[in-house]
Amino acid sequence: MEKQVVYYKIANLLFELIVPKGLSAQVLLPNFSLFFVQKEKETGSDIVSRIELVFGETDIDVSEAKLLSDISILWGDRFQFYDLGAEYLTQVQTDQTGLLCRMTCTKDFSIVRVFIPKEITDLNMILSWLLMIVFAQVAVFHQSILIHASVVEREGEAYAFLGQSGTGKSTHSGLWVENLKDFTLLNDDNPVIQIKNDGKIAVFGTPWSGKTACYRNQERTLKGFVRLKQSGSNQFYPKSNKEALVTVLPSCSGIRWNKDLFSNMIGVLTHIVKCVPIGELYCLPNGEAALLCYHKISNMKQAKRG
Repeated sequence: MEKQVVYYKIANLLFELIVPKGLSAQVLLPNFSLFFVQKEKETGSDIVSRIELVFGETDIDVSEAKLLSDISILWGDRFQFYDLGAEYLTQVQTDQTGLLCRMTCTKDFSIVRVFIPKEITDLNMILSWLLMIVFAQVAVFHQSILIHASVVEREGEAYAFLGQSGTGKSTHSGLWVENLKDFTLLNDDNPVIQIKNDGKIAVFGTPWSGKTACYRNQERTLKGFVRLKQSGSNQFYPKSNKEALVTVLPSCSGIRWNKDLFSNMIGVLTHIVKCVPIGELYCLPNGEAALLCYHKISNMKQAKRG
């Protein structure tokens, strides 16, 4: 089957996607459209991962493979992640017996093949999710972390809100936009945090933004992390040192059982938490919570600068 190659650049990281000829990548991945680039214009940019989409099944025996995970927030018990020795295998089932797709990856996620056994209506969602898995692992080798957060920005500066699903991250972002002048949403689910060459910390929009279609290909300077917890009152607690690391770590995307990946992620995160103010906000879903959070994290930002 003839193939075509397209390129995407996310948080300054260049990805190559190989798809069957005649299949429109723009139609297949509309949320990636603002991240599309012409390869010949990306001088000096190395490809960090090559991903090939294959329509057809692959005969892989998992009977002797090591099962690393079989639970996913999105797929429940229809998801399995295996160690095949030389590669990883991710597979998703339509039910307990029907195979939906499989993905094989080298252990540094630089070479990836996605196998789709037949045409399916939700190919966009599945492929986008698999690409997010790949990105989350590759990123840590390039001073970057994909993180589960909602981010607002104003005048080149951004703030990231962390918390478990259902905590109210999107709600709190909305409260900043409503109650603080000129703030807008940068990303509502999976932004990238990156250490720049000058040591400063940047946050990027990505093609992954949860239920909110906010796919901004833009970079801002990160000025604060805030972990949210629902409460009957609004209270803010600054975090530093080990507490700061523990506050952010649970929201970082990345597999924990690959020592190289996890070690790189911890190294990147350790530098980030030294540079960025971090706090925890026990809050109500109201404007007062947004105002309190903004003023407290801003005071921490000024103290860090001083």
